[in-house]
Amino acid sequence: MKYIAYTTKGLEQVSSDEIKHLLPEAEIGEIKTKRIVFETDNEPQILLQLRTVDDVGVLVSKTGASTTEDVVSFAETLDFNEAISVIEQVRDIGKKFSITATLAGVQGYKSGELIERLSKVFTSKMGLQFSEIERLGFDIKIFVDRNEVYCSVRLAEESLHNRRFKTHSKEGSLKSTIAASLVQLACGWDTNLKVVDNFCGSGTILAEALLAGNQVFGGDIDPESVQITIKNLQNLHYKAEGKIKVLDATHTNWSNGCFDCAISNLPWGKQVEINHITSLYAGTMKEYQRILKPDGKLCLIVSNPELLVKYAKRYFPDKRVTTNKIGFLGQNPTIVLIT
Repeated sequence: MKYIAYTTKGLEQVSSDEIKHLLPEAEIGEIKTKRIVFETDNEPQILLQLRTVDDVGVLVSKTGASTTEDVVSFAETLDFNEAISVIEQVRDIGKKFSITATLAGVQGYKSGELIERLSKVFTSKMGLQFSEIERLGFDIKIFVDRNEVYCSVRLAEESLHNRRFKTHSKEGSLKSTIAASLVQLACGWDTNLKVVDNFCGSGTILAEALLAGNQVFGGDIDPESVQITIKNLQNLHYKAEGKIKVLDATHTNWSNGCFDCAISNLPWGKQVEINHITSLYAGTMKEYQRILKPDGKLCLIVSNPELLVKYAKRYFPDKRVTTNKIGFLGQNPTIVLIT
């Protein structure tokens, strides 16, 4: 069966690696911006275990198209029976459907217009009732990247980036699938590592590290963030006493050389005054150098990678430093991996 995984721009290879790890026999058909097409004969339920993927759908078909009429003509040829049979192995499809349209690099038509046209086509084909409520249980996704059009039906009841543990959150909280990607980059497939995040925010990174089978520690200079992190980790039955606390990331009381990995989402742009970024980055790297084991790894997401790399090379001169820009919330932060 063919599937399509939708991912954050810049994290396609990370998600492809996870798919291959979870499904060693899977055949990757294509890796392109924000999507991965793959084929597997495994039970569909196993795909719900993917952590770095925003959503996964049963791929109905793909084609080339340049106008609304082309897409509508394509929709009229689609057969959803096989997709429905796969999804029914996972859940009930209900009696209503929705349409999610994502358009990139497209001129001449808009998503609202496309959804209106397609809703009539799909209603007549499937006998289900169309709902304007976005992302219902049976959600047909039309993904258009310039002249390439993909049609898929979401496999899960809700998007995979939704996490049940995240009952509390602060504005600007990192998306769970990006956090899971950072954990994968830093920890690989190892487990029982000691992972620290001294900018814990809502605790998303620590929760993903915990779910990956690691021990987690951390804190934040903001007491409210610490309480939110503790509550979210408690949803995963984690006893956070003494492990999550209020702290200054540049001067902590963690012991020397006690952590295997440091994974953090450092404040971006408007979150910190520009004249404080230099001292923040320098102090953070110096402190992480102190509390990490000699073979420890760091994975940080930042808005000023050039400055961070400068201090990474100062405090970790023997380590390899790589960068990868991603797309998130209309911004382009950079992941800096130090190994």
